[in-house]
Amino acid sequence: GAGATHCRGRQWAIAPGQIVVHRPGEVHRGEAEGDCVQDFLYVATEFLKARFRSAEPRSFRSPVIDDPALALALVAALRRAADGAADELATAIDRLFRVHGTRSPQAEPSGRQPLEWTEGIDALQLPVARLSEVAGYSRAYFSRLFHRNVGLSPRDFRRQARVLAACDLITSGVELAESAARAGFADQPHMTRQLRSILGVTPSALRRGARVDEID
Repeated sequence: GAGATHCRGRQWAIAPGQIVVHRPGEVHRGEAEGDCVQDFLYVATEFLKARFRSAEPRSFRSPVIDDPALALALVAALRRAADGAADELATAIDRLFRVHGTRSPQAEPSGRQPLEWTEGIDALQLPVARLSEVAGYSRAYFSRLFHRNVGLSPRDFRRQARVLAACDLITSGVELAESAARAGFADQPHMTRQLRSILGVTPSALRRGARVDEID
C-alpha cells in the first residue's frame, strides 16, 4: 500500500514497493492510505561495525528509496530469516547501504570532534544556546551540525520530540496538565497548540482515541 512519512521538516510520499530509511532517533511519524502492510527492520550497530567498520557507514539523502527489486529481496529475506537463514538478509542490508547510501564523513571540519550526545542533558528542557554550550560549539555551528546530522533544526527537533513525548504520556493515561509539564511545555494550552499544529489533533481527542483503542 501507499502512505507518507513526516520527517526532516517535510512530508515524503511513499509508493507501494518503496523502502523507508530512518536514522536511529530520527523524529518522524507515518500514515497509510487504505490497506497497507509494512515490515520493520532495526539494524544493530554491531552488524554495521562488523560489515563496514563503522556504526554509521552511510547516510541517505532521502528517507524514501525507490528500488522495488531490493524491497522484494528484503521482504523475502526477512521471511526466511525467521527460519534461521540470516545470510540472505545480511546481503540485502549490505546492498541497501552500498547502493543507496553515501559515505559518511570521517571527521568534522576544522579539527572538531563529531558531535555526541552528553549523558544527563535533557533535550526537552534546555534551550538551544545551553545545548550548544554543553556540546562545546558556537550556537550557529551547533545548529548547522545538528541540522546536517538530524535533518531538523535543534528547535524543530525539540518541538517534535516534546509532542511525541506528550503523546506517549497522554495515551498511557497521564493527566493532561501533568503530561504538558513532563514533556517540557510551558503549560497545557501550549501543549494543545503544538499537538494541533504538528499532528492536527487535540490532547483530549488523542486521549479519547486511546481509550477507544483499549476498549476494542
